[in-house]
Amino acid sequence: MTCAPQSSPAFRWLPACLVLLLAVTTHGAAQERASTHTGGAARKSAAAPAAATASPAPADSTDRVEAGRAAPLFTAPDAGEFATLQPGASGRVVGRSGDWVHVQLDGWVRTADLKTAGGGALAGVTAAAVRAKPDKYVGQAVEWRLQLIAIQTADELRTEIPAGEPYLLTRGPLPEPGFVYVIVSRDLVPRFQSLGPLAELTVRATIKSARSKYLATPVIQLDTLLEPAAGTR
Repeated sequence: MTCAPQSSPAFRWLPACLVLLLAVTTHGAAQERASTHTGGAARKSAAAPAAATASPAPADSTDRVEAGRAAPLFTAPDAGEFATLQPGASGRVVGRSGDWVHVQLDGWVRTADLKTAGGGALAGVTAAAVRAKPDKYVGQAVEWRLQLIAIQTADELRTEIPAGEPYLLTRGPLPEPGFVYVIVSRDLVPRFQSLGPLAELTVRATIKSARSKYLATPVIQLDTLLEPAAGTR
């Protein structure tokens, strides 16, 4: 900004220069205040998400609890009791309803004590376990996965199978490398013939013998062919 030199009368232009200088100074100060205010607001806005992320999460259903005493376990509130929790048994809270707490428990059960849901058959039983404890398993139903090797007819060497009756020579129960004889009805023979050798089967069967007369091969009586389903190839 340039102000012309003053001439007579003295300082004739001075008020005008002062007014102009004051206007420029005031405008600059206003811009600085506006810039400061805008920058502060931007900094506050940028900090806001960090504050929200840092807020603690509310309590959820991951709480763990322990049985303070022997406590009955129910299938649902006011429903039938089916087990008892021992003192100190722990579980995870997955729901609440009034005075009831829905807990999820973790634990281990012996294979021999298990049955498949709704099927009444033992799951996870090995052929070795059957041979080791025949009194425990003979007469019990098991669910086994087998690999079909051949369809054969019983002879005098297979005294555990009625002479002349068909049976399956299978490998298993998978993934075991041994063999299992499966007694089947004559009307099912065409079904197994259509599958061909090396087909994998899931069967529910009753253990007739822990081993055959001359070999360590369990003999089972087919109750249900689970997979492949009857009538499918």
